[in-house]
Amino acid sequence: MSYVCLSARNPIFEFSKWRDENYWIRVSPSFAPRDSYDLLEVLGAVSTEPASIPSYIMSWSQFAKLVEPKLMAIENAFSEENFAATKARLAKLQTGAK
Repeated sequence: MSYVCLSARNPIFEFSKWRDENYWIRVSPSFAPRDSYDLLEVLGAVSTEPASIPSYIMSWSQFAKLVEPKLMAIENAFSEENFAATKARLAKLQTGAK
């Protein structure tokens, strides 16, 4: 298993890969690093327009293409002042509520 953790000012992205086939990316706010969420759920929570988000990540370049246009929205959603609302949206997505 390969494992990488990178931190910008905010948020923290945690990358891992298992046997060259399973890519996993978690996102957490820098002020609460243990409160992490799957990248694909985060992208769904911060996006206002419908997006084509794959059910899994197959390469780091695929990850980059998904995150780059949404990076500012992710940073904003994971800021201290906005994280409570983001956390509530993520909880709704995880339970399938609308």
